Order: sequence, then structure tokens, then C-alpha cells
Amino acid sequence: MSTNRYNKNANEQSTRRAAKLSIKEKLSIGTGGLTLSLGNQSVRTTGQGVLNMILGINAFWVGFVLAIPLLWDAITDPIIGNISDNFKSKFGRRRPFIFTGAILMGLSFASIWMIPMGWSDGGKLAWFLISSLIFYTSYTIFSVPYIALTYEMTSCYDERTAVQGYVTFWNRLGEMTYMGLIPLSLSFIAWKYGYADTNDLTNNEKLEGIRISAAIYGGIGMTLFGLFPAFFAKEGEDNRAVKAKKIKNPLWSSAKLTLQNRAFAILCLLAVFTIIAGVFAANMDWYLLIFHLSDGDITLGTQWKLIVTIGYAIVGILGIPLILWITSKISKINSLMLIYCMMIFNAVIRWFVYKPGRFDAPLTWTSIENCFHSFILIGKSLIWLDPLTGGVFWIGIGVLGQSMIADVCDDDELKHGQRREGMFGAIYGWSMKASFAVSFVLIGIFLEAIGFDPQWGSTRSLEVEAASKNYPKASANFSVIDDESNPIWFGNSNHGSTSEIDISGSVKLIVNHKSLSESDGQFIATLVRNDNSEEALLVQLKSDKDFLLQTPKSAIIPAGQKSMEIPIKIINDTQARGQQNVMITAWSRGSKPERASIKIIDNDGDSLDINISQDEIYEREGQIVAEVIRYTSKIHAEEVQIKILSKVPGKDRDAQAVSSITIPAGKDRIDFIINAVDNDYVDGQQSEETFVRMRLAMCFGAACPAFICLLLLRIYPLTKQKSEDNSSRLEVLRLNS
Repeated sequence: MSTNRYNKNANEQSTRRAAKLSIKEKLSIGTGGLTLSLGNQSVRTTGQGVLNMILGINAFWVGFVLAIPLLWDAITDPIIGNISDNFKSKFGRRRPFIFTGAILMGLSFASIWMIPMGWSDGGKLAWFLISSLIFYTSYTIFSVPYIALTYEMTSCYDERTAVQGYVTFWNRLGEMTYMGLIPLSLSFIAWKYGYADTNDLTNNEKLEGIRISAAIYGGIGMTLFGLFPAFFAKEGEDNRAVKAKKIKNPLWSSAKLTLQNRAFAILCLLAVFTIIAGVFAANMDWYLLIFHLSDGDITLGTQWKLIVTIGYAIVGILGIPLILWITSKISKINSLMLIYCMMIFNAVIRWFVYKPGRFDAPLTWTSIENCFHSFILIGKSLIWLDPLTGGVFWIGIGVLGQSMIADVCDDDELKHGQRREGMFGAIYGWSMKASFAVSFVLIGIFLEAIGFDPQWGSTRSLEVEAASKNYPKASANFSVIDDESNPIWFGNSNHGSTSEIDISGSVKLIVNHKSLSESDGQFIATLVRNDNSEEALLVQLKSDKDFLLQTPKSAIIPAGQKSMEIPIKIINDTQARGQQNVMITAWSRGSKPERASIKIIDNDGDSLDINISQDEIYEREGQIVAEVIRYTSKIHAEEVQIKILSKVPGKDRDAQAVSSITIPAGKDRIDFIINAVDNDYVDGQQSEETFVRMRLAMCFGAACPAFICLLLLRIYPLTKQKSEDNSSRLEVLRLNS
């Protein structure tokens, strides 16, 4: 009689825990998937675009910096997982961490993009690294307990997959948005200033747009949606074996036992190979879309990439119910095998999709007619074949992989008598983040190995720098024109037979000074209108360093007049800054901005200056006369070091100058010569062989890891039957305890 009553109670308890969760419960836990996706993807993807494509920092060092948080996560993820497993509070052991992490993520994400633009490349990378480490610490505080909470929501084999389906749904919504951060930022800031094209934006303006978007992404996508699980998701009460037995899991002992689980080790390897394949291939197609298929137009190429990303997200979302249905019929292992076979097929399709000639036309969305035309271009490009055949790829790691971790937790509890969802989630999450980091390192190494050059075009932008121990550094910018190509000149040109294309705006800015001193106080610039209209013209003005130069916010060229003079104020402060280059921008809404650069010489201390005779030279017999000037009361001879600098490794060899010169005693200046170096190849144009290698890497980089994953699944030990048996046995053991 007693035994029958016990069995009846055990069956009722097991039935209750195995019952389906409500839609509200699944939605409340699922929304955190958006925060999870944005946190995991946005920094790495946007960082690659901002640091390498916009700021021109070397791809290898960008990949290296993006990978460093991996080492930090290796420490923080298991610690947070172990703390969460053993944490006790009236709010539960997971939700307090989720609440705190979501808030910190939003704040720290916005700070990453406050990169000081005046810093060197090394300084910018240092800022990015430190701020991203703070962000990833916040992400760990949120993600590790959140993932653990998704494991312990239910003990039902199929219902666990359903929970991960809701998480993956929101994850895919995040995927639709994070890739849009750069193009949406650039489009917004161009609209804000009234520019005709995002290509008219300076790097400072691009970063301004990205900072605004990052604040929105962080505040809404990370903090707001991340708080829903903290407030509304329910923590399971019956599956806390650790709490019931009052057992504390030592950190390293818990981590060791976790890693010894064979099924878990295979799942981690699956995550590693899957993510490396996906991220490497996704970044290769991004570079192809920009530099091969869109002729170096970052905005256009990123628009195409955004379309691919949205396509993947839509197919992934629509594929979730299908995968859940298939899984209920053939098991999680067989479903994963099907997905990896599709991944290999998608790798083959990509070779035929990413070919020149289909992505040249601009995509515009300003009217219904333009949208219709853009959709026709998308259809003709065949780019939709990529997400159509590969969109279910991430479901394998998002839905099935995480669901199988929950099964592993049951298997582990039967072996060791402890629940360690936090530790399993931490190490599994770390393996995923490690895979992302390794992917970006491999991308940087690969791009360097094939000789990829992000500085597009036949004009090489260089900088000559003068340095002495007694003065702040001084510099001047110039360009070397490649005469192996057929360059197109923009604006006014006196270069003989080359083509001229007038892309000037409705106003021209004339500044008759190359350099001025702080003590000059003020100078006059001239605005000249380029159109034939007799109406008044409103012109917007700004300085990129208003602490040195202050312009009027706007000026109106009166009706009937072609030009007007505007005063620009030079700020004379007490800070010793040395030479500063200041950019002045003038534009009318909807037109191309006009810019002029001027050097401001600091009078608050000794300083150097460089003047150059011209801004552009040809490779062949090109030469610039440069002049180093010292502003000081010293009369002794002084040595000055000269360097030619470029953001692209090796391109500093496009021009040569002496390594040092000496300003004679009693003199304040000396001349030297900068010579262009003529080579026999077309600079800035990638060879067809370079892009063929990219396409091969994109295809094989996806297919080979998928094949390895198929082999790993052949030896995976936790079948559907064994997982269901483990769950039933645990229900009986919990009731006995």
C-alpha cells in the first residue's frame, strides 16, 4: 500500500515536471536570447568593421585584440558559473545575476565606441581592448546564469528543445539587428548633417553615428530585453539538488568533473567547429561584398551583408518549428546531422553566388518605387540562395546544442549527485566565445597572408612626421598617385589628360592659410556657391576641434550674391599641444560637403611644424619639397627625426625621405625632399587571385568543419532513449530525497 502510494506520488511529480511550460514562461525566458545575441556578436562584428574598415587599423592586430577577451572569459565564466550554482537568495540563484548583468551590459557597450580619434592606432586598440573587457565581464554576469536558467526550466526531453527554440527565436531577431549597426549609423548621421551620401562622412562623423546607435542598442536591446527574464522567468524549484543537499561545489573540482563528461566534450567540439565555420565564412563574404563586389564601397557592401544577415535570421526563425518537429520524430542527433549536411551544400552554393556583376547597383529605400527596384536587384543577384540553404545552420548550435547540454546535466547528476548547470553553461559558453575569438584571429592571419589591402583605390594616403626630444611631434598629410592605373580625378585638377568628374557640392570653402598660430586670433574664410540660383543659400559649418577653431554654426549667402566671407576664431589657451590639424566642413543640406584643413601652431611652448609644397604627387618622378620649422628661442643646432607613415603595413615604402635632418644653429627651419617610390603594380587594387582565395576560404572554411562535426556526432553517447531514461530516474531520486 505504501509502495503504491509512493509510486503514485512519484508519477504525479514526474508528470508535473515533464508537463509543457506555458507560453508566458517560454516568452519570458526567450527574450533574453536577444540580449545574448547582441552581447555575443555586436562587439566583435562592429569592432571588425570600425577598427579595420573605417579606421584602417591592421587586420591582424584587430583580430588579435578581438581575441584577447577569450583569455579573460576563461577565468570569469567558470567563476560566475560556480558562484551562481551555489548562490542563495529570496530571488533565486540566477535572476539577481541576470538583472545586474543586463544593466552593466548596456552601460559598458556604449563606452566601447567612445574611442579618442586623436590617439594613435595603438592607443585606439588599447581603449577598445580595456572597454571591451569591461563589457565582456558584464556579459558573463548576465549570460552564464541566464543559460543555466534555460537548462533547468524543465526536465522533459522535447520541451527542453522547445525552450531553446524560443531563445533562438529572439537570438535570430538579434542577428537581424546587430549587422545593421554600421550602415544604419552611417545613414542616420548623413541624414542628420544633410549630406547627399554616406561616403561624404569623415571618420569622426562615422564614429558619432556609431556611438548614437550603440547607446540605443545597449539601452534597449541589451538592458531592457535582458531584464525580462530577471523579472518574469521562474526558476525551477524541484531540480535544485545542490540546494537540497546543502553541497558546495568547489570551483576547480566542479570544472574538472564537467570537462571529464564525454558527451559534454563532444558538444563543446561541435560548438567550436560550427562557430569557426560560420564566422570565418560570414566575414569572408562581408569582405567580398565590400571590396570585390561593391568596388570598396563600405556602405553599399554592408547593405548587401545586412540583407544576407536578415535572410539568415528570417530563414532561421521560420526553420525553428520545422526543426522542433523533425527533432520530435528523429531525435536531436539525427537533426544535427541533417543540418551539417545542409551546411556542406550551402558551402557549394556560395561559390556560385558571390561573383562580380550582381552587386554593383546601389540599393535605395526612399520610396515605394525604389524599394520595389531594390527587391528586384536582390532577386537578380541570387544572394538569397545563401540564407535559403544555410539559414538553419545556427539552429544547430542555438536550439539543439543548448538543449543537449540540459540532457548532459541530468547524466552528470546521476553520476555525481550534483546539479551544475552554471558550470556546464559557463564552459560551453566559453567554448563558443573562444571559437568566435579564434575565428577573428584566423581571419586577420588569412587576410595578411593573401596580401589583402583595405586602403582602397589608386591614391595612397601617407603622412610625414617630424619628431625631436625637445618638441611635440608634427606631421603633414600627402598622397601618392599610382601611375600604373588609370586614375579618376575628382574636382579641380591640372593633371593633363586624366578624366575630370565634377562631384562638387553647392558650395565651395576657400581658406587661404595652410597654418596659423594660436596668437593670430582670427582669420577669414570664403564661401562660394557653385549653382546658378539667385535665391539665398543656407550653409552649415563646423570644426572637428572646436576647442581650437570655432566657426559660426551656419551662414547665409544672400540672394543674388555668389560668395561671402565668414570669420573663424582661433582659441588661444594655455595648454601646450604642439601642432594640431583642424578640419573645417561647409555644406548645404542634400549636397556634398566641402572640407579644408588648416594647421594651428601652439604658442604656449616650443613646437615643430612641417610645411609641404604640394598635397599630391605621382609615383613616377614624384617629389615634394618639405620644410621643418621650429618655434623656439633656442639658437643651437638641433636634430629632427623624419618618418613616412601609413596605416597599411608596408605602404610607408610608397615614399622615401631622409631619416633625420639637422636645423642649423641660428636658423629656425630647413628643407628636405620626399620622393615617391615607383613600383610596377597597380596599388590599392586587389588581384583576381586574391579574391579567388577569399571565395575558396569562404567555401572550404564552412564545408570542412561541418564534415568533422558529422564524424563527431557518430560517437556521441547520449541517445534520445538514454536521455529520457535519465530524466525519469532523476525524478524518482528527487522524490525519495
